[in-house]
Amino acid sequence: MARPPSLDRTGRPKKDIDWEVFNNLLQSQCTAKEIAGYFDIHENTLYIRVQEQFGKTYTEYSASQQSKGHSLLRAAQFKKAMAGNPQMQVWLGKQYLKQKDTNSIELTQQDIDKMDGFVQMLRDKQNQSESPTESSDLNNEDNNTSSE
Repeated sequence: MARPPSLDRTGRPKKDIDWEVFNNLLQSQCTAKEIAGYFDIHENTLYIRVQEQFGKTYTEYSASQQSKGHSLLRAAQFKKAMAGNPQMQVWLGKQYLKQKDTNSIELTQQDIDKMDGFVQMLRDKQNQSESPTESSDLNNEDNNTSSE
């Protein structure tokens, strides 16, 4: 006599996977480990269930869904930029149009002459402080002042 079908099953009952949520998680760039954790199943179980549900390997299916997520994100950014968001316009310009921030300083010859004069003054001061005769003269002055 055959057993009733309910007695033929062994092991745990299958956990339900909400495939719409699963697709949203993939589109959000979640990893298999994160998705398996979300549904409280092992990664290998997730791989098997995807194969059963979609007839594709996890890698094949996830690549298509993650690509869809990239497209949705790009469209949302573009929409925000077209609505007038200046930060998004600048960011997209840098990403797709190779635009960049430039910090340029224009110097006149007068500015350069002033900087050269300043650098020369610093060099002169440094040379004066390195002069051995001057430093010994300063030490003698200190000694004379303290004896008075």
